[in-house]
Amino acid sequence: FIELMVEKDGARTLRCFSISSSPAYYDSSGLIELSIRIQQKGRITPWIRQQLTLGSLVNISAAQGDFVLPEELLYSQQPEKVLFIAGGSGITPFRSMLQQQVMTQHMMNRLTAKHLTTKQMSSELDIHLLYYSRNDQQVVFKQELEQLQQDYPGLTITFVDSEKDGFICAQHLQNYCSDFIQRNAFICGPSPMIQQTRKVLAELEVAVDKVHFEFFGAAPIELANVELKGGELANSEQAIVHFQASAKTVLSDKDKISTLLEQAEEQGLSPVSGCRIGVCHQCICKKKSGVVFNTRTQQYSDTSSE
Repeated sequence: FIELMVEKDGARTLRCFSISSSPAYYDSSGLIELSIRIQQKGRITPWIRQQLTLGSLVNISAAQGDFVLPEELLYSQQPEKVLFIAGGSGITPFRSMLQQQVMTQHMMNRLTAKHLTTKQMSSELDIHLLYYSRNDQQVVFKQELEQLQQDYPGLTITFVDSEKDGFICAQHLQNYCSDFIQRNAFICGPSPMIQQTRKVLAELEVAVDKVHFEFFGAAPIELANVELKGGELANSEQAIVHFQASAKTVLSDKDKISTLLEQAEEQGLSPVSGCRIGVCHQCICKKKSGVVFNTRTQQYSDTSSE
């Protein structure tokens, strides 16, 4: 993803958006494509669609994030098997990865075998994409994905209509991709879908180190699975949060786990925020005391200020 900064009504605003095009596409065209879901009640995404025109100036960051294909898969001496599992707009990073594979393969096909290095020749992957959507009208990039499947012999795509066929389960994997146990699995989509997919793969005894995922939004808070320093298990008992600038104190609800940003907003506060998932650093503040849990790193802070 990249951070996109725009100026609206004299104020600069930062938002994070996924890159849906590949490095190879940038090399050939000089363009970067972003996939932006319009939030109808949002302050920025509707404005972007209405106000940004050809020639508008924006600021962007360098590419960030770690949901990429590992080099050990791309440059393996043996053809690697990969399973992409996408839910809804979680198709975005997979579109980039697939585009990269197809464009790289086309480039290689234009070269003679004697000019190819071992590293270059091993870049073709055996990829199976399972793409879940609410219904067959909600499939993003469908025609393009079908064209990629025609252009890339190693790609198989299965479109799954969740409205008709239900959500991911063991039976789906066995029916649609029977060799799933041999594949490295990459998952991207809504948090509940990722959680369910991880559970299914674990029950089918897919090795943990072969499961890669990215939450398309805020990571769910699973305090029961986190250990404090020294091996002590975390718990979800009530905690007191004091917002110093406003002098407001909140008693957290042990049955409703929420972020510090959400708790501030529930108290009528309006802290500056952007991505809401902890990557743009718009809502950063200094902790005076206490212990907080970072949903991105899955770690607790210590008791010092940070």
